[in-house]
Amino acid sequence: MKTNLYSCFFFIKFFVKKMLTKRWGRIINVSSVVAIIGNAGQLNYITSKAGILGLTKGLAKEVSQRNITINSILPGFIETEMTKFINESTIKLIKNFIPSRKFGLPEDIAYSIKFLCSESANYINGHSLVIDGGLSVY
Repeated sequence: MKTNLYSCFFFIKFFVKKMLTKRWGRIINVSSVVAIIGNAGQLNYITSKAGILGLTKGLAKEVSQRNITINSILPGFIETEMTKFINESTIKLIKNFIPSRKFGLPEDIAYSIKFLCSESANYINGHSLVIDGGLSVY
């Protein structure tokens, strides 16, 4: 909870004051696809990541009149340090549940964040962008 949700809350609390003064800002919270699909044995993680979705939507309603957008991304399985320790047979099993049959790349997340921070996304607010290769459609 402290790492995932509280840190997000306090980070936003600090920076949103500056954004309100400037009357412009972009906040992108990092949640997880498990916030919407659940996963056995991870209730603390799921709860913290789902809390980020509520924080995103609530704050979006509070600050959007000041040209501040707040969105969240919900990554699925991404090839990172966190997933490189999963054994090959488990990876194969997981990929069977992903319609694209692959893990995402860090670049998939980076490009999504870059877009949400751009002026092209100025009307996207309070949104949770799922980046999971289709995992959450099952």
